[in-house]
Parts: sequence; structure tokens; C-alpha cells
Amino acid sequence: MSTERSEATHPLHALEADAVLRAIVQGTATETGHDFFAALVRNLADVLGTHGAWVTEYFPESRRLRALAFWMDGQWVKDYEVDIAGTPCERVIDSATLVHFPDRILEIYPQEEELRQAG
Repeated sequence: MSTERSEATHPLHALEADAVLRAIVQGTATETGHDFFAALVRNLADVLGTHGAWVTEYFPESRRLRALAFWMDGQWVKDYEVDIAGTPCERVIDSATLVHFPDRILEIYPQEEELRQAG
């Protein structure tokens, strides 16, 4: 299997997607502003079973992302900003598509020390 094929290409089954969306909506329904983003990323990480999730704002002139809310390994990451060059985020920004790496991301982006530290 090539590293390019490690990206998820299959959609969630309809029942799984419905359960995930319901859990996210229930976890964020009462929040607004920053609290909404915080609830969103925490609930996303929980229901998807990932190490973390984040919501960012993108600054095209500097090609940087700034986290509005960032939840990683059970902790909040504060004041996080990153240049997208050479990162999975660069691919998302440049192609304007969603990507999902269920595994082997360090094989695809071996230079990403922050990913390595995240586990």
C-alpha cells in the first residue's frame, strides 16, 4: 500500500455519521463564540477517537494558521500558530479539499516534528 493510499477514501456509514453528528451537536448546542469552537474541537476529538482537533483561522499573506481552539491529548493548546509550508495543512489549503489521515501520517510527513511529538 502506498503512502498516498493511506488517506481515508470511504465515507462513514450513514448510521455512524448520524451518531457522530448528533454527539457533536449535543456537545456544542449551548455554546457561542470561542466557547463554541472549544466545545466543537473537544467533541470532535472525542467522537472520532482522535488525539486531537483544532479550528483555525488562515492568514493567506503569511501562509500561517492560528488556532482558535486546539485540543490535543486531553489538554488545551494555547496560543498556537504555525507556518503551513510542508504540512498536511498546506495540502488542505492549496487543494481546498478535506483530507483524513487515519494512520501512517509520519511516513507521509516525516519532517513534521510537532506531529511526532503528538504521537
